[in-house]
Amino acid sequence: MGGTGEGVRRLIPHCCIVGICLRRLLFFVSHSSHTFPLPPSTHQVEEGADPYRIDKLLFDFGFYLSPFLPPSLPPSLPYSLPPHQVEEGADPYRIDKLLFDFGFPVGPFVMSDIAGLDVALRIKQQRKQRLQQQSSSSTAAAAAAAAERETDVADKLCEFTGRLGQKNGRGWYKYDPSIGKGRMPLPDPTVQTLLESYRKTKGVVPRPPHTDEEILERSLFPLLNEGIKILEEGIGTNGGDIDIVWIYGYGFPAWRGGPMYYAEHHVGLPKLLAGLEKYAREYPHSSHFKPARLLRELVRKGQGLLARL
Repeated sequence: MGGTGEGVRRLIPHCCIVGICLRRLLFFVSHSSHTFPLPPSTHQVEEGADPYRIDKLLFDFGFYLSPFLPPSLPPSLPYSLPPHQVEEGADPYRIDKLLFDFGFPVGPFVMSDIAGLDVALRIKQQRKQRLQQQSSSSTAAAAAAAAERETDVADKLCEFTGRLGQKNGRGWYKYDPSIGKGRMPLPDPTVQTLLESYRKTKGVVPRPPHTDEEILERSLFPLLNEGIKILEEGIGTNGGDIDIVWIYGYGFPAWRGGPMYYAEHHVGLPKLLAGLEKYAREYPHSSHFKPARLLRELVRKGQGLLARL
C-alpha cells in the first residue's frame, strides 16, 4: 500500500502541470479549432449564459480546465490564426485542407461550423465587455487591447448572412441533409463571393497568394512558441507534458510527436526563431509572434529543449 500511495503522490504534481498547460493552451484551441466538438456548456452560452461565469463556477469547483477561455486570454485573435489569413485573401478551404493533411482531425473552419459561428460571436462580444471593464481601471490593459488587431470576418458571415454553421446548414461550408446526415462539409461558392465583398467593404487589398509553408507556419508557430513560454515560466517541467496535453486532449497528430517534439525535431529551434522574428516584423501588432526568451537562449547556446531538464 505504501508504494501505491507514493505513486499517487508523485502523480499529483504532474496532473496539476498538465491542467495548467491545458488552460494556457486553450486559447489556441478555441480560435484555431484543432480539437473535437466543444462541450455541452456551449449550448448554455447559445441560450444567453455568460461563458466567464461558467468558467469561474467550474474552476471554483476544482477543474483546472475550463470549457471556454483562460484568464490569460489576449484581447484579440492574433494575426497568426486562420481568420486573419482569410481576411488577407487566403482560401479558408485550402487552410482547412492543409491542416487536415498535417494530421489534425478537422480544419479550423470545419470546427468553427461545428461549434457554431453564433456561439463564437457571443463569446467574443462578452469578452469585449470584460476588456472594456478592465480597460476602464487599467491604462496598461487599454493599451494592450488597442495594440492587437482583430478580424470580424466570421462575425459578418454570422450577423449579416445568418450563417450559424452546421446547425442551420450554412456556415463556412454548406451542409446537405441528404449527404452524411447533414454533417458533411461542402465548399460553398457563395462564401467566396461574400469574402470578396467583405474585403472591398473593409478596404483590404488581397495580398499575393499565401504559400502552403506560410499558412502552416502562421498557424502553428505561435502554438510552439507558447509551449516554450510555458517551459520558460516553469509551469511545465519538460516538453513531454505539453505534448501529452495536445496529443491526447486536442488531436495533435501523434505521429508528429506533439508540438514540442515537432518544434525541436521537425522544424528546428533556429528555424522556429527565425520564422517568429520574420512574422513579428511583418505583423508587429501580434504579440504571439514575439519569441519566448527561452527560445532565444537555447538557439544562442546551440541547445535543445532537453537542456531545460
